[in-house]
Amino acid sequence: MYLEQEVYGTLFWAFIIVIVTSAAVISLFYIKTRKRSLLWFGGQLVFLSLSFRYLYRALTYLPNQANAMVSEDQSLRLGLAGLCWAISMLLMLAGINGVSKPKTTD
Repeated sequence: MYLEQEVYGTLFWAFIIVIVTSAAVISLFYIKTRKRSLLWFGGQLVFLSLSFRYLYRALTYLPNQANAMVSEDQSLRLGLAGLCWAISMLLMLAGINGVSKPKTTD
C-alpha cells in the first residue's frame, strides 16, 4: 500500500513504544501484586504484536509484476492479523476475569 514515507516509521515506532510501555507496566503490577492472572496480559501483548506484524507487512508490501498472487498474499496477511487480534482480545478478557475475581480468604 502506498502511504507517505514517514508513516511507516512513525507507525512502527509508535507501536514499539506502546508495547514496551505496556509490558513494563504489566511487569511492575506483577512484581507488586504477584497475581498470576496478570500473565494473561503478557500473552495478550504477544498476540497483539503478532497481529501488528502481519498488518504492518500487509501495509508495507508494494506490489510488483513478479508476484501474480498479490491479493491472495494480502488476504492471508490480513486474515492472520485478525486471528491474532481476536486471540489477544480473548487473552485480555481472561486476564480481566482473573484480576476482577474477589479474593477468597481461607
